[in-house]
Amino acid sequence: MSFAFRRLRQTPLCRAGKPRTDRQGAAAVEMALTFPVFLLFLFGLIEFGHLLMVKAALTSAAKEGARMGSIENATTAEVRTFIQNRINTAFPSAAATIHIKDASVYDSSAPPSGPINVGSLPNIELSTAESRQMFIVQIQVAYNDVAIFPPFWSSNVQLVGLSVLRHE
Repeated sequence: MSFAFRRLRQTPLCRAGKPRTDRQGAAAVEMALTFPVFLLFLFGLIEFGHLLMVKAALTSAAKEGARMGSIENATTAEVRTFIQNRINTAFPSAAATIHIKDASVYDSSAPPSGPINVGSLPNIELSTAESRQMFIVQIQVAYNDVAIFPPFWSSNVQLVGLSVLRHE
């Protein structure tokens, strides 16, 4: 049996007994069904990576700003400007809310329980802060303000970077 004859016998036959060769339509249908799912998965990966990058930028800027405010004789305004310049590399800093607050209330023998409401804490001027005084730096941004492809379910999601240090 020759090779060409064996190959013809293994292909599906139509009613006339001739081999089928019209598979181009099947590939188009498969592509039409799988391509949107692939694109959804790809855009989801891109958005999730961007979300992690923004979260890391917020956390890093909060830590570096708090460190600057704790060891140098920097003012609160200088720390705020430093943080804004730092997060401008990831997204426009106008979208972020920056809080630099006195956290002495959490430095007692009976600190308040429950979640920290940073906005309700008193403001602090870092250049006049006492030695070992605790302060909080919080950066908050709405996810919809920084998302590449804002999903419908993320209307109230807030991304937060937070750092708590003592003034030296």
